[in-house]
Amino acid sequence: MAILLPRINRTSLLRLSLRRISTTTAVLDPSPPVPSQTEAVPPPQSPNPNPRTRTPLEKQFETWLQALKPGFTQSDVVEALRSQPDPDLALDIFRWTAQQRHYKHNHLTYLTMIEIAVSGKRYRAAETLIEEVIAGACPPSLPLFNTMIKFCCGRKFLFNRAFDIYKKMVKSEDAKPSLETYALLLNSLLRKFDKLNVCYVYLHAVRSLAKQMKASGIIPDTFVLNMIIKAYSKCLEMDEAVRFFAKWDCIIIKPHSFHCDHMKEVAGITVTKTISIVAS
Repeated sequence: MAILLPRINRTSLLRLSLRRISTTTAVLDPSPPVPSQTEAVPPPQSPNPNPRTRTPLEKQFETWLQALKPGFTQSDVVEALRSQPDPDLALDIFRWTAQQRHYKHNHLTYLTMIEIAVSGKRYRAAETLIEEVIAGACPPSLPLFNTMIKFCCGRKFLFNRAFDIYKKMVKSEDAKPSLETYALLLNSLLRKFDKLNVCYVYLHAVRSLAKQMKASGIIPDTFVLNMIIKAYSKCLEMDEAVRFFAKWDCIIIKPHSFHCDHMKEVAGITVTKTISIVAS
């Protein structure tokens, strides 16, 4: 016998079944929410309307890079470096060219770049370049090494570095010390002869330079002779100054007036006539 439910109960059960079905469908197949008309849609992003403009130095740098065609030589790089009014731009070109294949800087490019750095007061850059040369970045060259010594002699904290370069020159076959080299070193030493006890410390270095200069066959000029005599005179070593002149073979030395005046001032020596010392 069939059980007949009241109409109200059948309607409630039907509604409950439909509600369960709709809930299950929403979980299994969710649909994306429809944005309301009041929601603002963000506009698409456009490229930067104000890109950074290149500076004149950047444009000039790129111009020179285009001028240095593939296969450029060291002479081309030297010309490019000397044409730059800005030392920083010249250094950028120097570093960029060093990174190119089949190219290597030589003594001319390093000499040019060091001169530009020093004249532009880029002293830290000059020190770095000098250290690279000492480490063997390019073949030795007398003008290059003399320029390096001149720079080091002008910087108090690089005084010892100047003599390191000199020792490297002595061992080199292509960059032996010249008269200019000895003049730079002696002048740098004499600037330290401010006190008598300090003079004796540096007089040994003066003796060593004079000895090596004679051994290498370099004849001192008046300027170098003045400095050597001044070094001996400040240490009151007048007899040794005379012996120094006696070591020069086959040279007739006519002392400059400064020689005699300095000897008279420091050691109280009276010179009545010009003396010619003939070394034998």
